[in-house]
Amino acid sequence: MSGLTGDVPGRVLIVCTGNICRSPYIERALRQRFASLGSDVVVESAGTGALVGHPIAEPMARLMESAGIDAADGAGRRLTRDMVTDADLILTAEREHRSAVVSLLPGALRRTFSVRQFARLLGQLEPGAEQLTLPDLVAVAAASRGATPSQGADDDVPDPWQRPDAEYQRVIDLLEAPLEVIATRVGATRARPTDDA
Repeated sequence: MSGLTGDVPGRVLIVCTGNICRSPYIERALRQRFASLGSDVVVESAGTGALVGHPIAEPMARLMESAGIDAADGAGRRLTRDMVTDADLILTAEREHRSAVVSLLPGALRRTFSVRQFARLLGQLEPGAEQLTLPDLVAVAAASRGATPSQGADDDVPDPWQRPDAEYQRVIDLLEAPLEVIATRVGATRARPTDDA
């Protein structure tokens, strides 16, 4: 699954549409949280209809910088099958992005969730589940998905692109609690042993 080698916690892929608003915010906010926890989980992002090479949207970049999150050097990337193959966990802004991921690689279904859905599932797991490896934690969350009905549109993070600045702030506000749950649980996962361990 993951293309990483060595003693590593794993790789998380964040997916939205343009890869210039929601997914770069989620990517960098999670990366910052993981770093503060001493976790080396790798976080990347891409878009299903990416504005390839475009920087992070100015309203989002401004809000990120004011929150102490680095918004420099953003460049939209288009989602590829290889990115999906390499990820241990794929988190999407909306349910339609989850469908797009699975259409690229049907086998990715069990490790693909909307951000808000995954945080909700993690919140229902028994304490100590984070001591698993990331792939095992994802498998446990996937197994509990059937017992936890979808919240429909409440699992989505709306697209603020070309909307008033307040909509960008709303995205950040909607993501604050889910990202904290995800960072805490995923950031505590154990590294997978190397093949020769």
